[in-house]
Amino acid sequence: LCDERLRRSPSVAAAGCDRAQVTLMQLFKRSVSARGLTAFGFEFLLVAGSLLVATVLYGPAHDPAFLGRIVLPTGLVLVCLYFNDFYDLTIVRSEREVAIRLFQAGGVASILLALIYWVLPAVAVHDRAFFTSLFLLLGTILAWRFAFNRLIRTPQLVENVLIVGTGPVALAVARQIAEQDDFAYRIVGFAADRSAMSSMPAGYPLVLGEKSEISELVTRYAVDRIVVAVSDRRGRLPIDELMHVLPGPDFPTGAIVIDEDLRSAYETGRGTLRIRATAEIV
Repeated sequence: LCDERLRRSPSVAAAGCDRAQVTLMQLFKRSVSARGLTAFGFEFLLVAGSLLVATVLYGPAHDPAFLGRIVLPTGLVLVCLYFNDFYDLTIVRSEREVAIRLFQAGGVASILLALIYWVLPAVAVHDRAFFTSLFLLLGTILAWRFAFNRLIRTPQLVENVLIVGTGPVALAVARQIAEQDDFAYRIVGFAADRSAMSSMPAGYPLVLGEKSEISELVTRYAVDRIVVAVSDRRGRLPIDELMHVLPGPDFPTGAIVIDEDLRSAYETGRGTLRIRATAEIV
């Protein structure tokens, strides 16, 4: 989402957006969110831990290739999960989808490992260790992912979003937010003119109030972010209300806006702001 953070709590973000924009990390030419990377990190530990336990139980006591016997299958299992879209949380939303994609990836990884072990028997793990680790990793990943998917939907980990506007741009933003499980956003409703309150399409959140009531809506519904989604901002934005809840852009390193042209920048979405740095002398 195009946004700037507020300096107050709860933090509110405002932006003039022609479309919803979110930042994703690129990995192997695929987009992965921070939530997906969190799931990946925990599942790396689960896969490696399952292989470690099984190898210790059934492998040779002093195996010089011990590390390689763990690294190879761990990497292969994670690659299979990744390319089966297991870390696209928008696709893998239901428990059924989690189970299907996990077992698909586990089956492909098992076949590939069998071929590798047939060609390179020196890197193979003990048969009992292989099947034990397979059952362990499938069971632990399944339980973990079920718990993870429920955890990321808890209200405490979700940011409430208020959308200003009810036109095509606003509806497109709302639809994209609703379809994304990769990001911790929940739409509480819209703020619009009174004439739009009874014309919202079915399936969308309600219009909570007018644009002039933004300050009250932020407090009443514990809004964390505001998305201004109108195709033509000039003359249509509730500038006074937005500047009340968002007095200026947030600079993480500390700065003071010394321009008086902030109102025009908010209204047009364009402009240059002069700032003065702040410092603490110890």
